[in-house]
Amino acid sequence: MPIDEILSTVLKVGGLLGGLAAVMGVIVSRRAGIKGDEREARKIEQDQKRDTLTDRDVLIDQLQEEVAGYRVEVAGFRAEMTKVLEQLQLEREYSSLLLEWGYRGAPPPPPARPV
Repeated sequence: MPIDEILSTVLKVGGLLGGLAAVMGVIVSRRAGIKGDEREARKIEQDQKRDTLTDRDVLIDQLQEEVAGYRVEVAGFRAEMTKVLEQLQLEREYSSLLLEWGYRGAPPPPPARPV
């Protein structure tokens, strides 16, 4: 084989191999790009999930504090309601005493109001 044919064949094979190398590079870079995008997407998703869990925990703590405050308020209302019911009971007893006093025709002054 003359040297010109060998040189021509080597150049053709070299061009073909260069083209294949370029195609393989594109394929590899695309795969790496897709994998890189997937990794980035997974990282973003994990960050969002972590942020969501943190937000949820903060909200739970806030709600627990509010519930504790409401429990204190309810306890105060119950104590006040108990006092009002006791006063109401005293008023009823005194009203019954006055009615009884009046029905018996007892002379004035009526009995003193309980304190």
